[in-house]
Amino acid sequence: MKNMLNKRLAIVLALAALGQVSSAAALPYSGALGVPAGAIDIWTVVCPATTTALDTKVIDLAPVATPLVKVQAIKGVKATNATDPKEDKVYSPLVKAASGVGIYYVFVDKTAAGAELYTVDIACKNSKNVALTATSVDLTQDN
Repeated sequence: MKNMLNKRLAIVLALAALGQVSSAAALPYSGALGVPAGAIDIWTVVCPATTTALDTKVIDLAPVATPLVKVQAIKGVKATNATDPKEDKVYSPLVKAASGVGIYYVFVDKTAAGAELYTVDIACKNSKNVALTATSVDLTQDN
């Protein structure tokens, strides 16, 4: 029995090293947007080897405020976006930026003036749509 467990652990570790097993799903990151209409948070995400896309989505948290929260994923000259249509404990539609390995920027902003709280899920994915552990995820602009 112990020998079988050791073999399974060795296989899982080998596959993880090759980027074939997810050690984490999309990770949630919390943020707050200030009152000005132009407030924007920028998350810098470095996706590892075997990445084919970055997936992200946002949820507008209580307290209820007029602005809707939006998320954009950008790599190079390609960008995709979605808006959380209402403050209802449901995430926005998924944003998928299929631009491979490297640095992505995830922008979170809003449609009007007013303070907002949010959670954004960010995941680097491989060709089998399995979440990979990002090399780094940093809040590089906090408004």
